[in-house]
Amino acid sequence: MTPVNAVLVLFAAAIVLMAAEVFLPGGVLGVLGVVSMTGAVALGFSIGPLAGLYVLLASVICSSVILFVWVRYFPRSRLGRDMTLDRSGQDFKTVESDASLVGQEGVALSELRPSGFASIGGTRRDVVSDGMLIEKGARVRVSQVEGHRIVVRRVE
Repeated sequence: MTPVNAVLVLFAAAIVLMAAEVFLPGGVLGVLGVVSMTGAVALGFSIGPLAGLYVLLASVICSSVILFVWVRYFPRSRLGRDMTLDRSGQDFKTVESDASLVGQEGVALSELRPSGFASIGGTRRDVVSDGMLIEKGARVRVSQVEGHRIVVRRVE
């Protein structure tokens, strides 16, 4: 393979790898594309300064065009809409802290060592004891709620 053909193969591989990075995110293909592009430029300069300059100029132009097209058109494409969240925030879901559970009693559905399940208000909930082992079937009372974390104590 002649050096000119090697430059063309490396350059084409770089373009394909960077384009594939769009559909298979993770960074590996993009890094391989940049390495391939750098190799094409280095090999171009080993052929001659003018050839290296042309390859460098072509790589800057192609990378700029790919980046422009990506930023400009991809978010509005079907695939882009499927891969991104809605800007209105309607796709976001938050879990609200249910502070009304504090003081309610229930039954431990599993051993709490310190975490497990309890039935509180007729609903199965993931709970955490306040540090003590609580046997299955024991009566418990909610002592505090911190986001998802529901802390219970044994009722004597």
